[in-house]
Amino acid sequence: MNIINKIEQEQLKADVTPFNVGDTIKVHTRVIEGGKERIQIFQGIVIAKRGSGINEAFTVRKISYGEGVERVFPLHTPRIAKIEVVNRGKVRRAKLHYLRGRIGKDAMMDVALLVMEDGDTWSCEEPEKEVAALVFDGKCTIKWEDQSYDVDRPNPFDYNPSCLHVCKGVKFEIIAHGPCNIYIQKTLNEKTFPSKMYKPEDTDTWARGNKGELMGCIKRDVRTCFDLDNAPYSNMVLGEVVNLPGKWSSYPPHHHPQPECYFYRFDKPMGFGAGWGNGEIYETHHNGLAIITDKMHSQVTAPGYSCCYAWGIRHLPGDPWDKTRIDDEEHLWLLEDDANDHIWHCPSGN
Repeated sequence: MNIINKIEQEQLKADVTPFNVGDTIKVHTRVIEGGKERIQIFQGIVIAKRGSGINEAFTVRKISYGEGVERVFPLHTPRIAKIEVVNRGKVRRAKLHYLRGRIGKDAMMDVALLVMEDGDTWSCEEPEKEVAALVFDGKCTIKWEDQSYDVDRPNPFDYNPSCLHVCKGVKFEIIAHGPCNIYIQKTLNEKTFPSKMYKPEDTDTWARGNKGELMGCIKRDVRTCFDLDNAPYSNMVLGEVVNLPGKWSSYPPHHHPQPECYFYRFDKPMGFGAGWGNGEIYETHHNGLAIITDKMHSQVTAPGYSCCYAWGIRHLPGDPWDKTRIDDEEHLWLLEDDANDHIWHCPSGN
């Protein structure tokens, strides 16, 4: 062993608490102020670990006042007094992919895609946030409190969703019985409320544009798991939209002050579409995310590709989303019963 390796070995801590990506931990750090030492605690979810030996480090993420905050800690720094594991969030290969981008400040929610394989187990318990877990596809068992529910959803296009919704402090566990993709949505909420499993038969489905409106270009299914009507205690709304090939949704263009998240799943991984929101045009793709603030928005799926996207809305303090919709004045004529009579189309036979 050379002198450098010997020095590094001497700096390695021997009493490091074991933890993994997905775990919720408290990092107790020493802070020196005016010659006095105090302990500062940073609590969050471990989203990354990298390096080895003296260079090993880990990243912890938390939501503070609605905004995502991340800190990178060297594992063996003497500034860390101890690491405390609050909750084991991952067993085996389950992967929690946080969809960060502009989530914290703009959407006021934390969203993730939980990717699981057969035999994986993942648990969650949030001390300050309500959590919803919507199964996009796959077989799994969801356990919470003294209850259990088996989900079998081959795909999100032909089958309604199953969604567990719990308040802060409630622990739940998901056990995969094959490949599973689960959408996770969280937000701060001081209230406590009974846990609720929204089953496929509980889904409120609204067939929009199925009467030939706008030449059949806006036909889609809007599914709602929970909103202000059936979950007035929640700070968020969650549902799905099935966007048919070549069709528009969130149309005609409209807006609302409450921020909204769209998470896209296509029937084929190469599927794509386009969205209009926040004053710009953007591409939509498989496992893509869009954050819509108080701007006009709408979207379309490319011909040949179907899309099922989760839509989540965050209520604002004193201003909840109560099916709020402010339509673009320039396009109000599209809502008229005789709108089709004012749309040019190719004469019959041409």
